[in-house]
Amino acid sequence: MLGIPSPEALLASLSSRYSNPVKVGAGGMGVVYKVYDTQLQREVAVKMALLSGGGDLDELRKRFLREARALARLSHPNVVPVFDVVAGPLPFYTMPFLHGESLDTRRSSKMPLPEKYRVALEVTSALEHAHSRGCSTAT
Repeated sequence: MLGIPSPEALLASLSSRYSNPVKVGAGGMGVVYKVYDTQLQREVAVKMALLSGGGDLDELRKRFLREARALARLSHPNVVPVFDVVAGPLPFYTMPFLHGESLDTRRSSKMPLPEKYRVALEVTSALEHAHSRGCSTAT
């Protein structure tokens, strides 16, 4: 699509700041890469909006930026903090890169019942925190 770089093209253009990209996940609204932040000398995750699908591109950008702003307002042990957001043609934000399994992978494994309860409590605690600060899917 004209005027919208691919995530790979954007990462290439940012290679002086973010190097060694490795795609670690993708969902309906974005794609996440593990990169090395050469300025701060640490691994970070970069989440980029996927704007290639149908629909209103301006609305998709606004939704993605609302997500980044909502996360940036939260401070909770079970919510990843946002380091920075860039609202360009392909918006992205950076956050810590967390090593380990995804919740989806953990959920599909044979977790003992007490661990399932612990994970459920952590998730609901984070959701309660987000909602108490006015962050929701409508944010």
